[in-house]
Amino acid sequence: MANHSIQEGKDASEFEVHVSATFADELAYQDVSKVLEIMARLTQNIDIRGVLLIGVKQITVTQTDIDVVFVFSTDTTGLEDLALQDRDFASKMQANYVFHIFAVLDSTFTLAEHPFPPDFRRFIVFK
Repeated sequence: MANHSIQEGKDASEFEVHVSATFADELAYQDVSKVLEIMARLTQNIDIRGVLLIGVKQITVTQTDIDVVFVFSTDTTGLEDLALQDRDFASKMQANYVFHIFAVLDSTFTLAEHPFPPDFRRFIVFK
């Protein structure tokens, strides 16, 4: 079942984005590992620190579903990119980043059910 939620983290300086999606086809056992590799590669990318990603709290991958909890910072002070100091802009970039992660994943393992807008796949390139 595809869904998403946003909630405050352990304190007001962070928040969590919980996303669940379902794969179009059941994954082979080795593909579950490939999904985890893709997620690790994308979340370890140094460029994403610009969207205030603190890290990933949880990733659960089965042969049919993926469930991820991202943790983002709410603190935009001291950022080199002045545009990101605008909280609304930072929030938009954080959403685009989540779309990007799942668009990349969808390009290898098609998602059948997901909580994203129909055009989320255009975020395969994250800028």
